[in-house]
Amino acid sequence: MRFWRSAFTPLEMGTLGMLAPKDHHLEWREHLAASKQHDGASLRDGLTGTYETEIVFAALILGINFSVFFSAVDEDAYAAVRDLRASSARFWLVVVGYFSILMAWLTICGVYLLLVTIAPVSDTNLPTFIRSSSGMRCLMAPNITIVATTYSTTFFYVLAVLVPSEGAGVLIGIALFSLLGVFSVMFTFMTPLNVAVNAGCFGDEPAIPPMDLAACTGDDVDRALRKKALDNRVFAAS
Repeated sequence: MRFWRSAFTPLEMGTLGMLAPKDHHLEWREHLAASKQHDGASLRDGLTGTYETEIVFAALILGINFSVFFSAVDEDAYAAVRDLRASSARFWLVVVGYFSILMAWLTICGVYLLLVTIAPVSDTNLPTFIRSSSGMRCLMAPNITIVATTYSTTFFYVLAVLVPSEGAGVLIGIALFSLLGVFSVMFTFMTPLNVAVNAGCFGDEPAIPPMDLAACTGDDVDRALRKKALDNRVFAAS
C-alpha cells in the first residue's frame, strides 16, 4: 500500500486519477519532454507514433458509433430528447451516443492540428517547444477528448443493447461485467505507468543497477523498479 500512497500525485489519488490512465496525465507529457530534451528525434518518434495511433482509434470509433447511433436510435428516442424526459433510458441513448460521436470527431481534429503544429519544428527545438505551456496544452487537448470518447462510447454501447431489450436481466449482467472489465484493465496498467515515470525509465541511463535478467525473477525486477519509483517520488517531494 505504501507504493500507492507515495507514488501517486494528489490528482491521481482522486476519482480522475482512477479514470484516466497515467499516460493521459500532464505529468507524463512533461516528463517525456524533459527526458528527451537532448534527443528531439526520439521525442518526435514517440509523439507521432502515439498520436497517429490515437487518430486511427478515434476514426474507427467515429465510424462505428455513427453506425450504432443510426441503428439504435429510433423515433421514440428522439421524442424523449424533444420532451426532455431525462428519466428515460432512450433520452440518454441519444445524448451519450451523440456526445461520443462529437468527442471522437474532436479527437481527430485535435490530433491532426497537433501533428501539423509539430511537423515543421526542428528536432533541436522540439523538446523546448513541447515543454512550453502552450505546447503542453496542445498535447493534452486530444488526451482529454479521447478519454471522454472511450467512456462515453462504453456507456453508449451498453445503452444501445439495454434499451431495445428493455433491461433484460442477462444483458444487464453482461453490461456490468464489461464495465468491471474496463476498470480492471485501467487498474492493471496503473502501477506500470507510474513506475515508468517515477523510476526514470524514460531516460537513456539504466533506471536500476544492471541485473542479470536471466538469474532473477520478474518479481525481483518489479521490486527494484518500485523502490526506485518510491525513492524518486520522496526525493522530488522533499
